[in-house]
Amino acid sequence: MSASYDPTTLANGTHTVLVTQTDWCGNTYTASTISFTRDPEVAAASVDLTSETGASSLDGTTRARGLTIMGVETGATLLYSVDGGLASVRYDPTTMLDGAHTVLVTQTDVAGNTSTASSLSFTLDTKVASRSGALTSDTCASSLDGITRNSGLTITGVERGSTLRYRVDGRVASSSYDTTKWSDREPTSSLTSSHS
Repeated sequence: MSASYDPTTLANGTHTVLVTQTDWCGNTYTASTISFTRDPEVAAASVDLTSETGASSLDGTTRARGLTIMGVETGATLLYSVDGGLASVRYDPTTMLDGAHTVLVTQTDVAGNTSTASSLSFTLDTKVASRSGALTSDTCASSLDGITRNSGLTITGVERGSTLRYRVDGRVASSSYDTTKWSDREPTSSLTSSHS
């Protein structure tokens, strides 16, 4: 029993404090028993992309906007701040446009402690950039007639990390473009691209 109470000496966890009083005649009375859990801090939750769909699982590029939050204490409240905006208990990625984004996540536990913010930066990429294809060299008299002896193509606007596929004369699409297999007739080709 001590005549003073110093809460700074208490470790984190469950505690019971017994408070008594003794009057000037020496009579001791148990005033109360107080039980509580000391919880002065909360760890930061970890945040990651639910699915990273870029060329590498480490490049921070995705077409998916979902987050996976780990390390959330029971009963804690999460707050999300997107690109420096106001914090909200709701994460709404549907308003995000393509480009760079940073999400900050904090958690507040049932004791009222708020963690430091966990940060996740990523690039949202939901569309393939427009690209165009043209003959590398139109060798006929007119550059507009589509007749040439050089069937090479020049493709512009190819997005970094994308995959090109060529379909020539309705054949199965291929990742290579081989004009040596063509006969002397007018070929038709189409080009598609997608994220790898």
